[in-house]
Amino acid sequence: MTKYPNFFILGAAKSGTTALHFLLGQLPQVHLSTPLVPYFFLDEYERGPDYHWQTYYADGWRGQPLVGEAQTAHLFLPYVPQRIYQSVPDARLIAILRDPTERAFSHWWMQRCNGREPLSFEESLRENHARITAGMTVEGPGAEDLWRSHLAPRPNNRGVRPCSLPVYLEPGYYAVQLERYLQYFSRSQLCVLLFDEFSRAPVETTRRLFEFLGLDPTEVKKPPARENVALTSFSQPLYTLSNRLQLQRVLPRKFLAVARTTLSKIGHRPTMSDEARAWLRGHYEPHNKRLEDLLECDLDEWNH
Repeated sequence: MTKYPNFFILGAAKSGTTALHFLLGQLPQVHLSTPLVPYFFLDEYERGPDYHWQTYYADGWRGQPLVGEAQTAHLFLPYVPQRIYQSVPDARLIAILRDPTERAFSHWWMQRCNGREPLSFEESLRENHARITAGMTVEGPGAEDLWRSHLAPRPNNRGVRPCSLPVYLEPGYYAVQLERYLQYFSRSQLCVLLFDEFSRAPVETTRRLFEFLGLDPTEVKKPPARENVALTSFSQPLYTLSNRLQLQRVLPRKFLAVARTTLSKIGHRPTMSDEARAWLRGHYEPHNKRLEDLLECDLDEWNH
């Protein structure tokens, strides 16, 4: 009998998905994919379900009832919902959403830290918006080919590996992304968490997640550990160097997480200009209103 994961953390990127993954991965009832980020539904789908299970789950599975994965591109890419539905129609889906303005800036800074974004934030936004205006998005029939090109960007003549698909704006169009899933899945199969609530009230938010997955909410004793904290201008070069040396392959994850958290407290993080913030607020306002209507909640703070 072919096995499949039965829950998916969909994203959004830079909104706490790694923290959720790490939190659930500590539970004896849960088995998560190895490696951390699977690509089956993105560009390996034609290899079939046996490949999916053997590649990402067979190693380490001991009969845990909850089997899942976290991949932020699942929320963003339009062809993924149908693939997940065709494979696991009774899947439970988890989305955690962040103010899209703040999310875009955090995403840009992560790419800068990784050495993949040579442009300033304002320049990146202009380039991204121009590409959208020209129709160069993953919304079309060539979405998968465009995504494949994004996974293997080529260095330019300065040695920098730029983003071949600079997607800072589109990942914040949450309403249309969730609507794609609701074309296939019932609303009861979707749990939507908000990053701000997760930050302000982590225990209460985690209990909601546990209830959704059928876990005992009384087991939540303390806030989940922070993951992927933002770096500062001081720590960014050290992080870039550690990536080039691939220290994550030889040092324990816990050690690297502690080191990253410590470095994040030294120096200052970059700040968004008032002009960029005002433009993004206006750009996202209709998308946020559509999301409010979909979720029947108040997201007014995202517009101010």
